[in-house]
Amino acid sequence: MKVWKKLLKCLEAGRPAVLLVVAESSGSSPGRPGFKMMVGSGGMLAGSVGGGSMENIIIEQARCMLHEGAGNPLLRKLIHSEKASPEDRSGMICAGSQGIVLCPCHPGDLPVIRRIIEAYDRRGGTFHISTTGLEFSAEHSGDDHLLVTDGYDWSYREKIATPDTVFIFGGGHCSLALCKILATLDMKSVVIDDREDVRTMDANTYAARKHVMPYCDVSELVPDDGTAFVVIMTASHRADGIVLKQMLEKRLRYLGMLASRAKGKALLEQLGKEGFREDLLALVHTPIGLPISSHSPAEIAVSIAAEIIKIKFTKGTIQKYY
Repeated sequence: MKVWKKLLKCLEAGRPAVLLVVAESSGSSPGRPGFKMMVGSGGMLAGSVGGGSMENIIIEQARCMLHEGAGNPLLRKLIHSEKASPEDRSGMICAGSQGIVLCPCHPGDLPVIRRIIEAYDRRGGTFHISTTGLEFSAEHSGDDHLLVTDGYDWSYREKIATPDTVFIFGGGHCSLALCKILATLDMKSVVIDDREDVRTMDANTYAARKHVMPYCDVSELVPDDGTAFVVIMTASHRADGIVLKQMLEKRLRYLGMLASRAKGKALLEQLGKEGFREDLLALVHTPIGLPISSHSPAEIAVSIAAEIIKIKFTKGTIQKYY
């Protein structure tokens, strides 16, 4: 998303740029399908297609395209092996290869870029790059990433998914630190607190949305479709329980609660006595986060974000990490 916005800014200023997209990869290639980078005139750079000498080669090629005024996209395959031919060698020896699309973009492409950015924010869709240029479609079915080659002809299609959303109950210091990290991961955060005039809520410029409302009414905010990540870190044990009761019956991707081992155990035992099913209670990640002996808000946020990333790339709906 950040790359698209940088690309938009560059084109709006009347400067051409080259969009780089990893279309395929194999072996231990550092760039994976969907990795993106923007090389703009005037030295502007954003994103990455994997780093290292391989990325330097592609950046230099993109700059040559800008200098020469190239108009048509091209696909280049780089092989991470010293045995590859000089023109195919990436300069890396990690084994594998990756195909990278280099797509020149000009101010005339602004309508397409704006539709792509809007699709990320709202409803999804598909963008398509071929030798004829960059296109957008509202259709969002099919594979996440698809490269089709036929001799010298090729096309790349990528499904635009709306960002994963993390619902954070509690707007304190840990919440602020977590939102800051999630923003760097292209994950959207929604923060809910029942208190007015919380300084850390006011200072939170990273959250996509902020709500001040009673915790007893929050159920309707969280979708029940297996996509939502939920983090409970309210200011009190009682408030944690109010929120947790509403979340337990939902289909979630992740449900975690910030608490000491003793506090978390006591709350889950109490909910068990109130009739909540043991299999649902067992799915709550508490203590929350990967066990890295974290203490400060920033450290706690890192451990929670790491656990969310692990769950994000694990198949299934809601899962137990430990």
